Amino acid sequence: MTGPAETAAARRSASILVLADDLTGAADCGLQFTASGLRTRVFLDTAATAETSGCDAIVIDCESRALESDASRSAIETAMNGIALDGVRLFKKIDSTMRGNVGAEIDAMARKSGCRTVLVTPAYPSMGRTVAEGVLLVDGTPVDRTAIARDPATPVVESRIIDLISPQMPDVRIVPVLPDELGDVDRIRQWATAAAQAGTYLCLVIDARTDDDLQRAAALGGEMEGVAGPILWAGSAGIAEHLSKLWGGSAGAGPTDLPPARRPALLVCGSVNPVAIEQIDAACAAHGIEPVVMSAEALIDDALEVEAKRCADEVAAIYARSSKIAVLTTSHQSQQIRRVMELAAKKGLGRREASRLVANGLGRVAKLLLDAGTIGRLVATGGDTARATMEACGITAVDIRGTVLPGMPLVTAIGPLECHIVTKAGGFGHREALAEAMTYLIEGTVNP
Repeated sequence: MTGPAETAAARRSASILVLADDLTGAADCGLQFTASGLRTRVFLDTAATAETSGCDAIVIDCESRALESDASRSAIETAMNGIALDGVRLFKKIDSTMRGNVGAEIDAMARKSGCRTVLVTPAYPSMGRTVAEGVLLVDGTPVDRTAIARDPATPVVESRIIDLISPQMPDVRIVPVLPDELGDVDRIRQWATAAAQAGTYLCLVIDARTDDDLQRAAALGGEMEGVAGPILWAGSAGIAEHLSKLWGGSAGAGPTDLPPARRPALLVCGSVNPVAIEQIDAACAAHGIEPVVMSAEALIDDALEVEAKRCADEVAAIYARSSKIAVLTTSHQSQQIRRVMELAAKKGLGRREASRLVANGLGRVAKLLLDAGTIGRLVATGGDTARATMEACGITAVDIRGTVLPGMPLVTAIGPLECHIVTKAGGFGHREALAEAMTYLIEGTVNP
């Protein structure tokens, strides 16, 4: 095992540090830096972060989105232990729909790093996430009136960003601003100085309705660095895209061609987001297959190994019928989900524990198929699903290779397991996104 001194020394080689709260978000954010010519590696385990040689940016998935506030804060602090921050740009990856303990994690990273100015915007206009007058909108609707408000693990029940984060950011001066207002450096410096004199820091929540807004915010925020000192950015992959161009500046990494697959590919989906459900239906229709549906009740009822083997056998049977693609998922019916949660409650499991158990079951099936040499490539959608799948397969870090589709990076496992994986957050992408990703993994190219 690498000692603390050696780990810290190895970590110094990276010029950008990103802390994320789930794996698909970590990969999507890291993709923005890869696209600007920065070699980027995503870590699932802080103990593995000694392996950063040659990396320009490191992204650590703290897996903290669904934790309690104090545990979430502790996860951020632990991830930063031993990291030399001098000259390192800091980015706190947050969910574009503000799921999780966003305020607590920003606060923990700001205080641990000593940054006196924090710039926050979850906006991702190309994915339908915008911020108008301090309110987070998803496809034009306040987030608390969308399916995100019914998320089984981390529902969002407030749309005004300041109201969402301020309860977890005690004594912090939080100010809403328009992108162009970041150009008033003198005023912001006065705010930051006043906050510092009061023993706290300044947090600016930035409106952004378009990519042009984000571009201006990134540029003006960059100009602030020389005046306000080190800045902590907190946002989604939307603002990361524009910051990466300022911090990297090389030619982009677009779709990455792969050799045609020698073995079949598996699509694993544990997300219950309506967008993901529609994409699963489209993928099955496009490839003429039926999904293998894992019984969440069986997993809750302590029958993981039996259920995982059943599903693995069904997937193998699909491949035996000459298909190169199979889909593994769980039931998306609302009544079925309610029954699973009721069964979990009877066993003393909370919503988070139940969701994690289901993700672990899906990951177990993927491991059985990889170990048997049945599959060689994966698509994993949903942050919990992607992480559980990689953990089950012993993957602790991945290199980001490039873009398959917007919001869908291709990553390659670091270590003895040679596996190409496409990840996607549950709520991202157009209807055919998963179908196209599966075709890509088999054929090795993205159709224009």
